[in-house]
Amino acid sequence: DRESFKPLKGEVISGKKISRSLDLTNGNITIERSCIVPKNTGYHNFFLVTSTTCTGNDCKAAEQGEVVIKDSEISGAAMSAQAISKSCAFHGIGTLQRNYIHDMGSGICFLETGTKYSALAEQNYVTKLRAYGNPATSGSHNEAATIRDFVRSGDRTVKFINNKLDSSGARD
Repeated sequence: DRESFKPLKGEVISGKKISRSLDLTNGNITIERSCIVPKNTGYHNFFLVTSTTCTGNDCKAAEQGEVVIKDSEISGAAMSAQAISKSCAFHGIGTLQRNYIHDMGSGICFLETGTKYSALAEQNYVTKLRAYGNPATSGSHNEAATIRDFVRSGDRTVKFINNKLDSSGARD
């Protein structure tokens, strides 16, 4: 069951416990002071939270508006290491500020970022990355943070400011 919760465009979610993966592709969504602890990963790249939309094998950042997650917790603790080991806590493009991200395969993944919005990771704490299987035979490798396929255009930027990114595991 890969059921995701997809908030409406412009929605503000505050002070909630969310037990499903979050599809934020409708854009202009803010999540604050909330606890995101899904029991299942999402449909694309096993995300917990995404701002990326896919049509067939073509995946890209949604162009509907910025996504902000602040003062929240994103946890993979409700799933086994096997289920979570290849997952990013956040996959896509957005602003992440003062979040506690833990018990994931990987943490902040600015992937499939499109060409419109900037990415900001500020004062987040990413820790307790969880691996599974043999990386030589499609097991996991784990990253506290990663940036891929970011195309610079205009004043668009990626910034990591004052984060604590704990990559101390054997496969981090």
